[in-house]
Amino acid sequence: MSSITLETKLFWRCLEIVLGVVSLVLWIGWYWLWMRYSQTRPPSPDPVTGRIYLLDTHGSLVYLISTERFRLYLLQGSAALSFIAAALLDIAKHPFRK
Repeated sequence: MSSITLETKLFWRCLEIVLGVVSLVLWIGWYWLWMRYSQTRPPSPDPVTGRIYLLDTHGSLVYLISTERFRLYLLQGSAALSFIAAALLDIAKHPFRK
């Protein structure tokens, strides 16, 4: 193999590792935030403050405001996208195969 091929392969390896680590960190952050909201938010809706979005954690019901719900969706979606990107990169470029 030429040095360009080795450098390119190293780049794809590093990128896949970074995407995988980012995905894992985002999933852990999503889980932590979900559990934090589940333990600290009120169990009844309050339309006056905008606390109308239900969060159900195995029967433990709490209500979120729209920005809290958006944070959860953002973390979850970002984690999924970075995982999918790492998987597609592995399928397309095969950076860990000889």
